[in-house]
Amino acid sequence: MIVTKKIFNKEKGRQFIDFVHSFHPCEDISPRLGHEISLKLIEKGKFKNFEILAVTHIDKNYLYTH
Repeated sequence: MIVTKKIFNKEKGRQFIDFVHSFHPCEDISPRLGHEISLKLIEKGKFKNFEILAVTHIDKNYLYTH
């Protein structure tokens, strides 16, 4: 991300935004499906023209992506 910021001369100001998308523990979905749902959300206009890294975690009793 630092290389991308240098290429586009965006080294000042906000460095990143951490967005978390989580699923309730009662939702019976696989990590793969949870990740796919989060990716669909990311495709929406709010994140257009941003470099994005989406990681889905399974270390809690619920799924979450950030």
